Amino acid sequence: MTARLIDKWRPDAVVIEKGIAAGVAGKEARVQQAFGYRGCIFGVARMKGVKVAEYSVGDIREYLIGERSLRTDMAKPRVFEACKRLGWKVANFDESDAAAAWHLGRVRLFGVSMVPGLFGDELHARDQ
Repeated sequence: MTARLIDKWRPDAVVIEKGIAAGVAGKEARVQQAFGYRGCIFGVARMKGVKVAEYSVGDIREYLIGERSLRTDMAKPRVFEACKRLGWKVANFDESDAAAAWHLGRVRLFGVSMVPGLFGDELHARDQ
């Protein structure tokens, strides 16, 4: 499936949120399955010449909302609202988390930000 999606959409990069093993409901099997998916996604992306990156939840939140250690029930609404303020059409917390990870990946991998510039609608870095 990863290969088909890469062939269809031709992304410059694949960015995922780092897995968290502690406290996962469903025991060790679910954790191992999630890390297996990660390995498959990264392996196929690299074979196809696509850049890959993964960032912790804390890194993503710190970049977008300036807070890395908020509890989930407090952080998710703030990430969602930050995405909405940026004009991103996110419909739920999952989409806003994905958009935030994507944005951090764009900045770190390519030096490109989708955050409006200080003096109006201009965009940062290479988006200008």
